[in-house]
Amino acid sequence: MKYDLKQLKVDISQTQIDMCSAGSSAVWHILKYLKELEERLEKLEDRVEELECAIFEGDAGL
Repeated sequence: MKYDLKQLKVDISQTQIDMCSAGSSAVWHILKYLKELEERLEKLEDRVEELECAIFEGDAGL
């Protein structure tokens, strides 16, 4: 059985390109998810700070 080496090289190159594209896409989705988590964490930190202030203000009134 003979293989067309030129075609095999093209197939390998295309596979590498496809894998790189898939990897880039995965990285993009991970970074997007991390950014969303960062934004949610900032909102939670703000909310915790608000609650702490409310608690301390409540204690001061006792």
